[in-house]
Amino acid sequence: MNDIDNAVKKLCADELVNYQTHIGGGYYVSVTSGYKCVDFRKFYMPYDQSEMKPTNKGIALHIDEWIDIKQLSDNLTSRPNFNSALLPSCHESMNTIVVVIVDVSTV
Repeated sequence: MNDIDNAVKKLCADELVNYQTHIGGGYYVSVTSGYKCVDFRKFYMPYDQSEMKPTNKGIALHIDEWIDIKQLSDNLTSRPNFNSALLPSCHESMNTIVVVIVDVSTV
């Protein structure tokens, strides 16, 4: 999440940003100049092409929405005896992306 936050900070400072990372199952998180959002999206490889293409399966969080989610995560992890991880989770059957907060102290 720190990498995403760094990309968002650069975006807010009007710096050029082209950040993308794979989160599993064909899903990627991206922060790109020109779009004021954090995009969680499924990509696919078209037949006989070498470049991944985005699908309509995903969600684009406005910067303020991303900051709200990040603050929620920070509030939870600052609680005593609560170690957590914020994990984007991709659910194919529902065509949705869910952000899951897991208490890793019990795992």
